Amino acid sequence: MKRRMATWTTLAFAVCLVIGVSASKAHAVATISGTGPFTITQNTDLVGDVNCSTTTVDCITFAAPNLQLNLKGFTVTGPNADCTVRVGDAGINTNGQAHARIVGPGKVQKFPFGILVTGSNTLVREIVVIRNCAVGIDVVSNKAQIRDNIVLKTPGNGTGINVQGNDNVVERNEAHGHGNGIGVSGTGNVIEKNSVTTNAGGIVLFAGGTNNRVGNNLVLNNSSVDIDDGGVANVVTGNIVTQNNVCEKGRGAAAQAVCADSPTQPFHINHLVGPAPAP
Repeated sequence: MKRRMATWTTLAFAVCLVIGVSASKAHAVATISGTGPFTITQNTDLVGDVNCSTTTVDCITFAAPNLQLNLKGFTVTGPNADCTVRVGDAGINTNGQAHARIVGPGKVQKFPFGILVTGSNTLVREIVVIRNCAVGIDVVSNKAQIRDNIVLKTPGNGTGINVQGNDNVVERNEAHGHGNGIGVSGTGNVIEKNSVTTNAGGIVLFAGGTNNRVGNNLVLNNSSVDIDDGGVANVVTGNIVTQNNVCEKGRGAAAQAVCADSPTQPFHINHLVGPAPAP
C-alpha cells in the first residue's frame, strides 16, 4: 500500500509540474528593446526604447491575432528627423491582425505613420504620438477603439487621427498641431469627448461617410474650420453632429447648426460640464 501511495504521489507531482510549465508558457511575455525592426508573435513588453532611425520598413509588426504590445513608458523612434523627405513606414503596424492591443504609457515618434491599425477590434490606448509625417494614428479597419491618446504635430497637411473604416470609437483623445485633427471617411463611427484644437481643420467628415456621430468634443482655435461636415463643394449628408460640441466655426449643414460662427452666439459648454448656475 505504501509503495502504491508513493507511486501516486510521484505521478501527481509530475502532472503538476507539466501543468505548471504549460501555464507558464501560455502566459509568457516576450520583451524587446534596442535597434529594430521587430516582428512580434506573442504578447510583448518594451523593456527599453526601440530605435528604428535607420530602417525603411515598419518598426514593430504584429504577426498573429490577439496580441498585446505594452510600451511600458518607453519610446519608439523612427528615421524622420524633420519630415522633409519621408523615410520608412509605420512605427507600429497591426498588419491586418484582429484583436490587437497597443497599450501605454509610451511614445511613438518620427515615422510617416505613427500607428497603423489594419485589423478589426483593435485597441490603441494611452500613447503619445508625436511628430509623425503623414498620420499619427491611421485606422484602416472596423470596430477599433482609439482612446485616451495624445496626438501632436504632424507637419504640413498631416492628420492626427484618420478614420477610414466603420464602427470605430475615437474617444477622449487630444489632437493638436495637424492639418486635420481628426478626419473621418467611414460609416457609423463615434467621435466623442476629444479635445481638438490648434489645427488647420478640427474634426473633418469627408464625402462617402455617413451615420458618423460627433458629440461632446471641444473643438476650438482651429484656423480654417472647427467641425467640417462637407461644406459647399463636398456635400456630406447623414452624419450626426450633436449640440454637445463646443465649437465656433462650422462648415456644412450639420456643423453650422451646432457651431457658433459668431463669438456673440452661445457655446454649448453646459452640456459638457453640467447646467449653468441660476442667475
